[in-house]
Amino acid sequence: MATMLGRKSDARHARPEAGTAGLRGNGQGEKREPGMGRHRKNRPWRRRLRRVSIAVVAVVFALASAPAIWIVVGTRSARYTLADVPPRSTAIVLGAGLRPGNRPSPYLERRLDAAAHLYREGKVERILVSGDTSDFHDEAGVMRRHLIEKGVPAHDIVLDSAGRDTYDSCWRARHVYGVEEAVVVTQEYHLPRAVYTCREVGIDTVGVGASGEMSNPLTRLAYMAREIPADHQALWEVHVSKPTPRDVERSAQD
Repeated sequence: MATMLGRKSDARHARPEAGTAGLRGNGQGEKREPGMGRHRKNRPWRRRLRRVSIAVVAVVFALASAPAIWIVVGTRSARYTLADVPPRSTAIVLGAGLRPGNRPSPYLERRLDAAAHLYREGKVERILVSGDTSDFHDEAGVMRRHLIEKGVPAHDIVLDSAGRDTYDSCWRARHVYGVEEAVVVTQEYHLPRAVYTCREVGIDTVGVGASGEMSNPLTRLAYMAREIPADHQALWEVHVSKPTPRDVERSAQD
């Protein structure tokens, strides 16, 4: 009897030890933090969400950059430097805004200087300046005056005073002024779109890129970023909508 009571007593004392051992085996003697299991279960969803987000961003970037890639690759063989550009009958200089006092902006001045160089080197026979003209400024007129100051005769300068954007300038060069072949002159970041647009409206076009450097790098980045939506618009205009510019009959004599 005493032996049985002793065994029962030992068993009673052993149960807490077994429970303690079980706790040590499961949790190393430490308490679990509330919700720890739930966090571990949620982590795969977070990884999936991260992967989906990355994939969406990649698709959006690809769709946004596809037109730019298409235009850049498609015009690669038609873009030259001043030294190696092949001759064409006409240089088309696209407007780039004016500074106060009716002076060409830095970008526009570089475009005009490049066109004047082409004329002096005998690479082009005439220069078509295409800019926007309103009651407040005469961009094409300012461009013409600058070229004359650089030694280009007035009779070899043609004014297009309704070149509001790249498409209008190229379209009017072909359909209003009868240009069949040309060197288009603009900044290098804008050159692929300009060459592509002029080609698609029917002009045998090569291009020369003037310097796009600016004292404020943020301004240059802004111009470059603007090319992404502009490339989308260019493809839409030359392949789908094919709009007729306003003032289509307006010419240099008006």
